[in-house]
Amino acid sequence: MRICLHTFWSIEQNFIGGTERFIIELCKELNVLGFDAFIVCSGEKSKKIVDGVPVFSALPDWARSDFSEFGEAKAKLFKRLFVEGRTRRQGLVRLARYAEEQLEGFDYDLLHLNSFASAIFTKSTKNIVVTNHENEQETANLWGNGAFKDFSECAKINESTFGNHLALVVPTRHYAKVYSKFFETDVIGIHQGANLLNFPRAPVRPVCDKKEITLLLPSRIEPYQKGQDLAVRALAEVRSSGLNAKFIFSGVRNDNQHNIEELRSLADQMRIKAHIEFTCFADMSEAYEQCDIVVSPERYCSFGLSVSEALAVGKPTVLSNIPTYMEISRGFAHAYQFQSNNHTDLAAKILDASSELDVKRSHDIFRFREQFDFRECAKTYGRLYSGVTS
Repeated sequence: MRICLHTFWSIEQNFIGGTERFIIELCKELNVLGFDAFIVCSGEKSKKIVDGVPVFSALPDWARSDFSEFGEAKAKLFKRLFVEGRTRRQGLVRLARYAEEQLEGFDYDLLHLNSFASAIFTKSTKNIVVTNHENEQETANLWGNGAFKDFSECAKINESTFGNHLALVVPTRHYAKVYSKFFETDVIGIHQGANLLNFPRAPVRPVCDKKEITLLLPSRIEPYQKGQDLAVRALAEVRSSGLNAKFIFSGVRNDNQHNIEELRSLADQMRIKAHIEFTCFADMSEAYEQCDIVVSPERYCSFGLSVSEALAVGKPTVLSNIPTYMEISRGFAHAYQFQSNNHTDLAAKILDASSELDVKRSHDIFRFREQFDFRECAKTYGRLYSGVTS
């Protein structure tokens, strides 16, 4: 069975982003299972191999000039093409047209779209499965306030094909319940997780050898969602308590330099600028190996890919108590939940985690890896594909 996984976003060799990583890992595992899977994304027409996966780039002719201006398919291009000067319905219709024109000429048995927005007005007669990776707040960041409510209304009109698709999927039970009610149709939850072949258990750095505790925040630099500002404020309190700690912020890319400068300015005001590092890792397993504690202070998230990776490699992980994180981490002793949006509580939980670095969590790590093995996610999708096309 030939499976086409589609995304609007660009996917390059140095890709960063949860949706892109999910699609790459799913494609890899589907091919191991015996499917013939490939990816179509935005970009000048080409074929490349990314982490062993065939990735085809394509663009509608009418989008070329805007793509050339921005150089990649990121949020600014998305807003230019589908949001600015258009009603929500016009933007959704245009997005569906964009995807359909990208996919012209590709042969496949089943199409896997990776946003509800691209699936509301699609005219394709192919078998379609849809996974949505953005919650209501993340959608508002792209489309503007109230967008998800407008999506729901558009999905219910006669011109919409949203209710005709074979399956609508989200990465957690929490959002499956929320969106089933919101869209008045069945939405299922399929947990994602960590690719255990990419993330073997990270070696534990001996506590007695440490002169400085290294904290890692493995997310793109978007403070309003990812909470790097909370991390800076928490680090100031952690250091004031006497713990010699530093933060590594991974996820640096070309379009977030302004956010980095604002965070550096904040760190300078709090006199901890020398203890913060901004970088990007080609291999995230190296990032987890270099740190002692992983911190994820997100204010909202549709799943939590980096959280699942951190817990899978066995790192003490301090995370906000948002619903999706609680669904992933509840019951695991190496997960430390703090009150969302509260940097003082974040600092306190970092101190708790640092005091227990020498505690062995082998049983919890095994249970987490068993429960959130990405291969289980891929097998669930494989069964879904086979069931709807049989």
